[in-house]
Amino acid sequence: MQDQVRLDVQQFRALIDDIPFAMFTSRMADGTLRSRPMVASASAFDGVLWFFTRTTSATAQEVQGDGHVNITYVSAAEDRFVSVSGTASIVRDPEQAARMWQPTYQAWFAGGPADPELSLIRIDVSRAESPDRKAGRMQSL
Repeated sequence: MQDQVRLDVQQFRALIDDIPFAMFTSRMADGTLRSRPMVASASAFDGVLWFFTRTTSATAQEVQGDGHVNITYVSAAEDRFVSVSGTASIVRDPEQAARMWQPTYQAWFAGGPADPELSLIRIDVSRAESPDRKAGRMQSL
């Protein structure tokens, strides 16, 4: 089983590795689903996905109200799609932010990884799926 889990993580990494943006879907207070593009993290996937957000953002508030989220990665040019479901939480962790930091993030967080407005969205992945074209159905990763 351990080898199977490792293989799935590697397969998932390979599917999303070069996709720079993901659509992040959360639930608003009234139950409405809301999606927005987010910069996909370059950090190595180990069962947890990470995204940057503002501490006071609507996204952070939605995650705090209901942590069930979906993230969709699309590479239309390669006909590659991945849907990820999981449980999200808002985390203040400057050390993790520093490990993930890219110079382009400076435009959103002038204070760098320790910016007081920088929070991380931690997503514990419970399910990941991608189309299996040969079988004509979604395959669980």
